[in-house]
Amino acid sequence: MDMNFERIVRRIAPSACVVIGLMAAAPGYAGHGSFVRPGAQIGSNGLIRPAAQIGSNAQIGSNGLFRPAAQIGSNAQIGSNAQIGSNGMIRPAAQIGSNAQIGSNGMIRPNAQIGSNAQIGSNAQIGSNAQIGSNAQIGSNRVQTFLPMPRGMMARPDAQIGSNMLFRPSAQIGSNAQIGSNAQIGSNAQIGSNAQIGSNAQIGSNGATRPNAQIGSNAQIGSNAQIGSNAQIGSNAQIGSNAQIGSNAQIGSNGATRPDAQIGSNAQIGSNAQIGSNAQIGSNAQIGSNAQIGSNGMFRPAAQIGSNAQIGSNAQIGSNAQIGSNAQIGSNGSRPDAQIGSNAQIGSNAQIGSNAQIGSNAQIGSNAQIGSNGSRPDAQIGSNAQIGSNAQIGSNAQIGSNAAARAAAQIGSNSAVRMNNNRLVEQN
Repeated sequence: MDMNFERIVRRIAPSACVVIGLMAAAPGYAGHGSFVRPGAQIGSNGLIRPAAQIGSNAQIGSNGLFRPAAQIGSNAQIGSNAQIGSNGMIRPAAQIGSNAQIGSNGMIRPNAQIGSNAQIGSNAQIGSNAQIGSNAQIGSNRVQTFLPMPRGMMARPDAQIGSNMLFRPSAQIGSNAQIGSNAQIGSNAQIGSNAQIGSNAQIGSNGATRPNAQIGSNAQIGSNAQIGSNAQIGSNAQIGSNAQIGSNAQIGSNGATRPDAQIGSNAQIGSNAQIGSNAQIGSNAQIGSNAQIGSNGMFRPAAQIGSNAQIGSNAQIGSNAQIGSNAQIGSNGSRPDAQIGSNAQIGSNAQIGSNAQIGSNAQIGSNAQIGSNGSRPDAQIGSNAQIGSNAQIGSNAQIGSNAAARAAAQIGSNSAVRMNNNRLVEQN
């Protein structure tokens, strides 16, 4: 028997049934106080530091490095060239791939699977039955939540997860996804491949960010919210529960979408804008910064709402309609159910009263006031009508199709303005 081989067997466990790989160029070494239980198999050239413990029937590949006080549970499988930091704990039946690195004080719970070349930071804890893909990087400190440790977490190959992470049970991290430090991922949440989750961001339970989505730092994604592929959620943004953000949509920093809001694909929501609950923003729509959209509003595709505009609840904005900056639509009435037709244009600083109806292709100039003084400002502006800037249209007034009210025009309450034989007729 080789003298080095015999010496190592005696130092590890003189009376245990231990299988140690044949010595290669550099013989294996077990430090003082190390303990290997019966049935363990240790590959060649391994380096076991003092006080390390290898459980029964554990399988250790060649060239492994086990730092002081590392603990390998029974039936655990450690690939070749793997490194376990000091005080690291690999629980029973866990699987560590080749070339994987587990930092000091790291804990891999029972039956967890760590892929090859994965790097688990110091003090990180991986829950039982969790799956961490090859090349994944898990930052230092807690990776998962409080006891009992979550089960079934899955991180696909090449995922990068920052320090101080908090993972709830059964969260799934896609391949090449990047999770910033201090982020929190809720139970059953799904992070798509190549997605980027900023530091301190929070993803609620059952929330999903599709492939290539970007979630800014400190953003909050509510439970059951769905973030489409390639969508961008700005820093400090808040996405309410059950909200749906379409593919390629953009939510600016500090923007907020309330519960059940739906943002269409390619829509752009400016910074600090607020979208009310159950509101529907169509595809390619643009909502300016600081705009406020009331609950249950419906904005057809490609509608454009300027910065600082205020749109009341239940408003309906047609496709391609344009609402200028600082405009107020239905924001003062008790039932602000304003309806703006498709292709209509509302100038900046215009004020449109509650229940007002603006027809398709109508043009409302800047600073115009439509039905803003009446108790029930149900003004009706026909299709293709033109209302000049600074005009004042009283409550219940009717401006017929193709009619024109010039700049600074004053149309009284209950008045009707229409075209007759190409002549403008006003009737009180």
